[in-house]
Amino acid sequence: MTEFKKEQELSNEQIDYQKSYCKKLATRYDDYTEEALKFVFSAYYQPEVWEDASQVYKKAITDFLPLDKSEIPVLFVGANAQNRITRKANATGFLLTDHMIYVKEASIFNDTLPLSYPYPAAKIEAIEVLEKSMKAFDWEYLETILPPQIKKELTQLMREAITDILSVKETLEIAHIERLKAGDVEGRFAELGLKNNSLIKMGSDKSHQKHFRKVIKKFGIPQAETIQFAITDSTFVGPYGLVVTEQAIYSKDTLEKPERTKRNDLEKRYPFKIVEDSILLGTNIAHILPSSLKESEKESVKTVLQEYLNEEIHL
Repeated sequence: MTEFKKEQELSNEQIDYQKSYCKKLATRYDDYTEEALKFVFSAYYQPEVWEDASQVYKKAITDFLPLDKSEIPVLFVGANAQNRITRKANATGFLLTDHMIYVKEASIFNDTLPLSYPYPAAKIEAIEVLEKSMKAFDWEYLETILPPQIKKELTQLMREAITDILSVKETLEIAHIERLKAGDVEGRFAELGLKNNSLIKMGSDKSHQKHFRKVIKKFGIPQAETIQFAITDSTFVGPYGLVVTEQAIYSKDTLEKPERTKRNDLEKRYPFKIVEDSILLGTNIAHILPSSLKESEKESVKTVLQEYLNEEIHL
């Protein structure tokens, strides 16, 4: 994962907006204790607690990647959790952008995607989205270093941060993006540049029924299961690739036996990782992808598959 560099990722106009958001937030810091501000890191106008606050913020942004080019990261509230396997520190907590809230928990896996919560322009509804994101977060790790009063302070600070971001938008007449991503699998494939990719096949598309009959036979998919979507190609020996049904994930390489993983066996937010032509689930479950996919396309497939299995998007 490449290091986040805001000079490369944000336009001059976006940087100006970012500074405006952070300057407004900074007027709040005097209302909070130093103990609470130890967990607050912004793009600009950092609380005067840590000398390396800017580095912590940039590291947090890196851990929350990828972000959409249209959004502006503003505030990280959290801490670094040490990975028990790699011993590396990973950001744990909340990342607030100008229209999204991201939640990332401590994990032994580096590739765990954060949960994402787009918030609306209306302040009351936006705070409700924030409350939802905070309920989804497992505070267990931070609670070992956060007294109850500090947790209350950070909760209030994030409420004010969302309100301030929206207030600055109103003042500067900045358009608010209501939702960053589509809520369905097909829409996400389209957003990630795979709409016209012939390897991406939705189960409801009748034009693929002949291909799916071959897939069902070659992959050993029971008639009782329905194909929801597939990432498959064909050779002279038949179809190969990855298939998702309502009950399982199937994959098959050319001239190899098919693999099957029950979806019930996968933990929620199970991290996926691309390794050559395979997608790795957790540490030891591997499924093949068509070799004709580009590396960037494999990453997009990984994102959609993980978001779908995490129930962040629907069919």
